[in-house]
Amino acid sequence: MKNQLMNCQNLTGICYVEEADNLPLDELQRLADKINSYDFVEYAYIEHTDTPPPFRQLLDNKTEQIYNPPNFNPLQGYQGGTTSNHIGIDIEYAWSLGIVGQGIRRADIEGGFDFEHVNLQRKSFINLSPEYPLKNEHGTAVAGIMYAKDMGLGIKGLVNGADTFYGVSEAPAGRVNGIAKALKYLT
Repeated sequence: MKNQLMNCQNLTGICYVEEADNLPLDELQRLADKINSYDFVEYAYIEHTDTPPPFRQLLDNKTEQIYNPPNFNPLQGYQGGTTSNHIGIDIEYAWSLGIVGQGIRRADIEGGFDFEHVNLQRKSFINLSPEYPLKNEHGTAVAGIMYAKDMGLGIKGLVNGADTFYGVSEAPAGRVNGIAKALKYLT
């Protein structure tokens, strides 16, 4: 680490198991469990090395929903605090203190994003995978939960005032490569 930046040229520790695609799933899981048991391993998981299938793409007939969504803020129950029958994160308390994500740079690795969505359009929502322009409902929804502008329509992102939100598509080269790409921009 130099100047708080990750050296992505030498991603020590990120590895894969050759011929793993030829192993049965239960054997792969045992292998991942064994690797995870070592103290020096932070996280091991099973991922196919081929490109994931395309995610459900936004359709043209959803234009009205994207550019004129109803106000879904009251349905975001996870924003509230914990009650006897609900566990929330009480982000509303943080907001009442003026904390909306200032000083945070955030990355999300998904299948794709709609960077033109009315709740997400801004210069600080940066596409790190412009070569893969898939507009994906799930990626757009996750980005909205975290970063949607407070507009009184659609939803309000938990850290809607974060300095930067990077959208990274895992579709071109897989999740690990998406993480490596995002690490270049995060400290």
